[in-house]
Amino acid sequence: DMRSLNVAKLENLKDSTISLIKEVVEAGNGEVSFEIVEGCPAVELSKDHACIKLAENAAKNLGFPVELKVTGGCSDGNYLCGYGLPCGLLATGMSNVHTTQEYLKEEDLYNTAKWTYEIIKEAAKK
Repeated sequence: DMRSLNVAKLENLKDSTISLIKEVVEAGNGEVSFEIVEGCPAVELSKDHACIKLAENAAKNLGFPVELKVTGGCSDGNYLCGYGLPCGLLATGMSNVHTTQEYLKEEDLYNTAKWTYEIIKEAAKK
């Protein structure tokens, strides 16, 4: 799994990894072939994109703090954006993500639901 928001950097990493694997396998008289599958397209929406503004306004309506970030993670949103449907991610307040100590406070889960509902209400006004 290789991810990067920098397409050139990702291509370089992919090419150098394939080259290294080929070199090692062929040095041992082996054969190797590769099938590259794009699993998670890189996405970066402008902070001024309508879907980002919608989520930001809904959060402000609820008095929730707003912090816009770019991440290197992968979500369903990456796939939707890859198919031409702009999509931002709503943070759920998770802590210690991708560790054995990962957790989510119940209050944060409820607040994410409230935020989602507020986004729907705001979108319905348009």
